[in-house]
Amino acid sequence: MPCTPAAAREARQFVSEQLSRWGVASAGPDCFVNDAVLVASELVANAVRYCSGEVALCLECRPAYLEIAVRDHNPELPEAKQPDMTAESGRGLAIVAALCSEWGVRPEDSHGKVVWGRIATRAS
Repeated sequence: MPCTPAAAREARQFVSEQLSRWGVASAGPDCFVNDAVLVASELVANAVRYCSGEVALCLECRPAYLEIAVRDHNPELPEAKQPDMTAESGRGLAIVAALCSEWGVRPEDSHGKVVWGRIATRAS
């Protein structure tokens, strides 16, 4: 998807629709759909903020987790920050870290990176 302000909205819609196609219920005590939609939105919004061109969003559903990965062409690696209470941005990776069982960054040579997060799909 292009690096535009609409990309985060498009990511939310894509994740919601894809999980529905996979038969993932959007309600119930073990539901992770809302977390997945928010993680995808934050990862895409972060990529859009720091890159140009396009970003790619990939979902991979495994028995124990859903992996959400966003690839962009900016080789600079993101850093989780602690913004002050009045900051209007800077909390995206903290949200990802709070909702994911694990997350990380994979550099892709000099062609960018992939930022990913895994959400548990069942209670542990």
